Amino acid sequence: ITGLVGQAIAAEAYRQGYGIIGTSRTQTESRFAFPVEMRQLDLSSGDFPDAVLKDVNAVIHCAADTSFGSFHNSKQDQVNIQAVTQLINAIRRSEVQKLIFLSSSANIGK
Repeated sequence: ITGLVGQAIAAEAYRQGYGIIGTSRTQTESRFAFPVEMRQLDLSSGDFPDAVLKDVNAVIHCAADTSFGSFHNSKQDQVNIQAVTQLINAIRRSEVQKLIFLSSSANIGK
């Protein structure tokens, strides 16, 4: 959980009594003032280990590559299309009951 929106969602979910499990490419320890279990996940790697979703009831996905290099940026395609497909497939194999997906037009580049 490194983005502005994700951090705000995590804080509000914790305030409402939910346990928080976050993912990050590099961050393995929580920087929050409340308990957050961090799991490492690099959406650009092409690999989505099922273990990331262990003991997860709901996923709120708001990660994206919003670099504005072009419409045909391979990193954007990996993170914004292929990784989301992998996430959905992993959710189907898991016990996750809900997926909340946030996005914006910034995800498609210029």
